[in-house]
Amino acid sequence: MSETRRQQSITALATALGTIATADGYQTDAGANVRVDPDKDAQPLSAAIDTAITIRETGGTEIAGMVGEEHGVIELELVAQSRGAS
Repeated sequence: MSETRRQQSITALATALGTIATADGYQTDAGANVRVDPDKDAQPLSAAIDTAITIRETGGTEIAGMVGEEHGVIELELVAQSRGAS
């Protein structure tokens, strides 16, 4: 079964966020821990992960357009998490 446009869009966003790495000039490797989390409740980072980005779908609408057209809005929440060390 192929992905829907909604799933393709979320996958593309997760892939783009996955490029956030020190090798690409960023000061963090948060892209190594990108999660797509369908639950609306925040899940804490495990003790082994210092930084992460969570993509959570919070809503949206889809309406049919002319024949063969799809229109819609995807509402997403991006949560960037980091654990500080002292």
